[in-house]
Amino acid sequence: MRDKILKALAKLHAQHPWKMVIVVLIITIIMGAFASQLEQSMRWTDLLPTKSEKTIQYNKVINEFVSATNIIVVVEGEEEEIKAFAETVVPKIKLTTDPKDRQLYVKRIDYKQDVDFIREHALMLVKADDLQNMKELYQNPNLVPLLTNLNNSFEKEYVYP
Repeated sequence: MRDKILKALAKLHAQHPWKMVIVVLIITIIMGAFASQLEQSMRWTDLLPTKSEKTIQYNKVINEFVSATNIIVVVEGEEEEIKAFAETVVPKIKLTTDPKDRQLYVKRIDYKQDVDFIREHALMLVKADDLQNMKELYQNPNLVPLLTNLNNSFEKEYVYP
């Protein structure tokens, strides 16, 4: 079957070369028009089926919870240079938008720790069980009792759950 098609095409090319060139050019122009509509997306979620309930729920989580996807950038250098770099770059990054739909690429940037918040609320963020374990662990801050309490804490957690 394939041989018959190829032989027929070869015969057409041999008998009507200019007509075949025109046909090939027309096909090329049509395919070029279709190719100009192609888009490239770097999001792996675009590979998932769009009608799937799991995909819809996942995209909803991504859109509603900013920290569901993140990028961590590590900068190396002197402390003052790093701080100056962050102060210069962060406003520029915040302004980056998707050229197609003008939505912001970056919704949140964390480059400074809110030390006061952590100082005031850190223990409120810890589970009650963990607070009890810390209380037992740090009853006596001297080295030998601390190591004994640490050992007891490990045993309680891993040996006798």
